[in-house]
Amino acid sequence: MDELLLKVKNALGITSTVQDDTLKVYIDGMKDYMKSAGVPSEVVGDKMSYGAIVAGVTDTWNYGGGEIKLSPYTKERIIQLKFAKPENNNQNDASESNDSDEGQ
Repeated sequence: MDELLLKVKNALGITSTVQDDTLKVYIDGMKDYMKSAGVPSEVVGDKMSYGAIVAGVTDTWNYGGGEIKLSPYTKERIIQLKFAKPENNNQNDASESNDSDEGQ
């Protein structure tokens, strides 16, 4: 099972596979929302975005017919992720600035 799907299911207390397809739609919707908000695709696909995606899915997981809105935490985290670099990139800011100075 997809690691992100498992995290979402755990957050929602879902133990069966009955809702998996529906949850995947919610997950994809949050990823699209994040990309539209300016979060780089590499960051959206990185584990560092899992918390924001899980929070967004739990914010919108509602079978009632009312309004759906994202929590302030989810919105703030998405804004932070706009400026993030993927964690799978092993370079840190200090080494990147040193690397750019080497050719001068």
